[in-house]
Amino acid sequence: MNRKTKIIATIGPATLDTTVFEKLITEGVDIIRINSASGDYQQYDQILSNLRNSSRAQDVMVIYDIKELSKLEYFLRNKLDMIA
Repeated sequence: MNRKTKIIATIGPATLDTTVFEKLITEGVDIIRINSASGDYQQYDQILSNLRNSSRAQDVMVIYDIKELSKLEYFLRNKLDMIA
């Protein structure tokens, strides 16, 4: 698919299920956003695991939206694509 507009999906509890997550990815999500203001590291790990196991893992970027600098270590440890 060659388009200029990118689709960003914020992943949360409703989209943690692997079936729902994979549907988002196969339907064309380009970027997933992890919001550190909600959830915990276990949830973030599940999101990254779902992405690694998805059909388009190499095509999807990750934005890690940090609430405070203490969350920066997770971004660095997991080598995520962007920080907001």
